[in-house]
Amino acid sequence: MAASVLVQERLLNLLRGASWKHKGFHGFIVGRQNESAVEALFSTYCGASDEKVVTDTTRRSQQLLPGGLELCGVIVVTDTEAGPANTRAAVQAHISNKLLETLGGKPLIVCHVQLGSGQLSTNNFLLLDTDQEVLDCQVSLTRDDVLASSMVFRLQAHVPITVSIDSSSKDWQQAINCEMGRVCRSLQSPACVYSVKNTRILLTSSEVKGVSGDQSCDVLYQHIESDDDVPVSRSKKRGVKDQGPLGVELLLLVSEEVAGDVPCCAPVVHHNIGDFKAVKMLLPLDVLSVIKSDESIENLHAAFTTAVKSQLESMKDCLCQYKQGEKFHIPEAFHFRPGGGPSFITHVYPRTVPDEEMESQRRDLHHLLMLPADRPLFRRANQYMFPGQPTAGGYLLNPHTGLPAGGVGTQYLVEGTYSYHHYMQDRFNDNQWGCAYRSLQTLVSWFRFQGYTDKSIPTHKEIQQALVDIGDKEKSFVGSRKWIGSLEVGYCLDQLIGVTCKIMNVSSGGDLAGKGRELASHFTHQGTPIMIGGGVLAHTILGVDFDEVTGNIRFLILDPHYTESEDLKVILDKGWCGWKGPDFWEVNSHYNLCMPQRPQLI
Repeated sequence: MAASVLVQERLLNLLRGASWKHKGFHGFIVGRQNESAVEALFSTYCGASDEKVVTDTTRRSQQLLPGGLELCGVIVVTDTEAGPANTRAAVQAHISNKLLETLGGKPLIVCHVQLGSGQLSTNNFLLLDTDQEVLDCQVSLTRDDVLASSMVFRLQAHVPITVSIDSSSKDWQQAINCEMGRVCRSLQSPACVYSVKNTRILLTSSEVKGVSGDQSCDVLYQHIESDDDVPVSRSKKRGVKDQGPLGVELLLLVSEEVAGDVPCCAPVVHHNIGDFKAVKMLLPLDVLSVIKSDESIENLHAAFTTAVKSQLESMKDCLCQYKQGEKFHIPEAFHFRPGGGPSFITHVYPRTVPDEEMESQRRDLHHLLMLPADRPLFRRANQYMFPGQPTAGGYLLNPHTGLPAGGVGTQYLVEGTYSYHHYMQDRFNDNQWGCAYRSLQTLVSWFRFQGYTDKSIPTHKEIQQALVDIGDKEKSFVGSRKWIGSLEVGYCLDQLIGVTCKIMNVSSGGDLAGKGRELASHFTHQGTPIMIGGGVLAHTILGVDFDEVTGNIRFLILDPHYTESEDLKVILDKGWCGWKGPDFWEVNSHYNLCMPQRPQLI
């Protein structure tokens, strides 16, 4: 039985900032638990307490979670003081027995909020057993990175389904439910086997083959082999975890057992005579599981099966919701990590329905996960990019994440994802003149990855044409090798993707050291990369390390003047992406900083 509750500090801050306006059940706490501890990671919000809304919220919340995470607690608001003496009564008064059964079988975290108190601390979190008795436990805050102590598994597979109805019927929904039920039953049968990629390990419902099942999951890294069946060297294994999730294959036995006297080795044909309409499709499963590294391997099969079934349920809902007559939209799963949160969120979208038509669904997601509604977090372009995942054009993503802190004070960094653009990429020689163009490309990539635009990264010629179109340059500028500066970068962002910019003027490079507060504020509230131009050079600022008391500052610079291949080690070791002191800037040069502003949309 769990003896302690670990609450993520960002969850506590989120709940502190929420507006609790009425008594009752308000949502779920998402986390994971074992015999020694329960971890509270984040929460989902329920707008009303009636049974249908709660049931729908329960279902939707569960479908968003990766394997290994679950709804392990509830948020209850009452007008009485929080504490052990009041918690049991609050749960009984505001949570139905049906909901408790849905969550059931394990101790339950309760965040008990006092209406109008305006205060929330670890004292508001309690642990209840299945009889709703308060357990003796220690509640503490943590900032630990959940993924650092976890293994991430990714199962990708195409599952064939056939949806058929009688030719005189139009009840496709019932047929979809029936077919999905058949697939889910096969997952729970001995016919379902999981294989860990690049290993010889098989996981069945009853046993583990290739390794002892009572060992911890992190042992799996020791069994990874190269493509030619040669074991990976120990030195390489240390970096395997940083190269992305561990792949999992889904294997389904097609020669199922048949009741009766039919020999199990004989093929069986089921023949139904009649007039039917049928639709065949392949469901592209893409399922994540976040499992504690010390979890036993023998528990993986159940975790994977739960996660796959959850995604199938989500795909079933998507098929039914977006069906148009006899036309179906193939559902696709996308993984997100909004705001760099403690774990992943997986949402299923219909393949051929564009983002522009999905705003209401995204708004519901923001509301459910208690996220701000002023920026896109769940557009397809916002999907999480795993380490080693290829990108269009082969560009490096977020090279700065491999760097240590600047070592001065507090870091204020670019949010989200961008791609590194520099001289000589795209088989185009812009050495000595294209640095501002490349910095602009990096800025546009940021807005693409954050879902603000689906327009492609502009070429040098397209950038020049945009400046001609707005009347800033003559026609002869297109195709030339002429420089552009910060003002032109701002014009292009507005013209090409509708993004406005603030321009900060600095008369001397020596004065940049005094702009720490302004830059810290920019990265805190906007989080966008900054293009800076001065003299004949342009750079991209990705963040600052700033001490409010002393005024000391360092700048995180992405240098577009790099001319070699996409070698992250060289780029970091040689300082093409790295922390620079104030002396990096020329004292005798004037600088303009182009500071893009986030549009307000989701």
